[in-house]
Amino acid sequence: MTRNAAQTQQRLIDTAAEMIAEQGIAGLRVDELAKRARVNKRMIYHYFGSKHGLWLQVLSQYGEHLCVAAAELSDKSRDFLRTELAVNSQRLKSHKNTSITTLALRRAAKVVLRRFLDGPEVVSVLEDADWRNLYLTLCRLAFSKSSTARVIEVSKDLPTPDSKQRSALLNTKPRYQLRPRFRSEI
Repeated sequence: MTRNAAQTQQRLIDTAAEMIAEQGIAGLRVDELAKRARVNKRMIYHYFGSKHGLWLQVLSQYGEHLCVAAAELSDKSRDFLRTELAVNSQRLKSHKNTSITTLALRRAAKVVLRRFLDGPEVVSVLEDADWRNLYLTLCRLAFSKSSTARVIEVSKDLPTPDSKQRSALLNTKPRYQLRPRFRSEI
């Protein structure tokens, strides 16, 4: 059997993205990743240096997918994603004509959402309205109901909420607390 380093690296990146989308960066276990990707664990360290190096590569590649395929993202949001996820803009230009499946786009949106929920603090500046639009777009892409692996044009195929729905979503209270307060005993 002939070994292909590029295919092995891509298989590791795709498998890691799937695991991150399911369980977050904390759920990415090297042993489990190697088992799912059918690769020796040492290859992860050989290709990416560490789990963190693999995570950065996943963010860069899947952030690239979002910047290329999500037509409804504003230019500010694209610049923000490129800065935060260290997307290589030279690779972006060469991948403009590649097609991305709905499943890959959904996984990309989930990976980026996980980065903002689980990852380090955001360094770049983005205004509140742009944050809301980016968040709503990522949620809509991540949790769309289409389960087919067809190639899509995001701006045409996925429904965009109208202004009434968008304002209703922004003004609703969440049903959970992000930081629960625990009773302190004195």
